Amino acid sequence: MGLPWGCGCPNLTTYARGLLTFLVTLLGSAQLRVEGPGHPLTATVGQDVVLPCHLSPQRDARTLEVRWIRDEFSETVHHYRDGEDLYEEQMGAYAGRTELIRDSLSAGSLDL
Repeated sequence: MGLPWGCGCPNLTTYARGLLTFLVTLLGSAQLRVEGPGHPLTATVGQDVVLPCHLSPQRDARTLEVRWIRDEFSETVHHYRDGEDLYEEQMGAYAGRTELIRDSLSAGSLDL
C-alpha cells in the first residue's frame, strides 16, 4: 500500500521534512514562530505517527487558526479554527486520518 501522495516509500524520513507545513493565523502576533523537531521523522506505512511542533514563545493556541498543508500543493491536510476541526477543505487522502492533539493547545503545542 502506497502513501497517500503516491511516493510508495514505506518510511517518511525523506518526506517528513518539508512535506507537511502549516500556517497559523496569528491575528496580529507577528512575533510568534512555529518550530518543529529539527530532524526527519520516520514512520512505517500503517503506523500512527505524531508530527510535533509548537509556538515559540509559548502561547495559548486554542483561539488561533491552524492549518496543516502539503507544502508543494497548498492542499489542506488538517484545519482547526475557533475550537473546531474543519473538514470541508481536507484532502480526501487524509479524511478520517488526522487529529490535532488538543491536550496541549493551551501550552502552544500544535502536534498533528
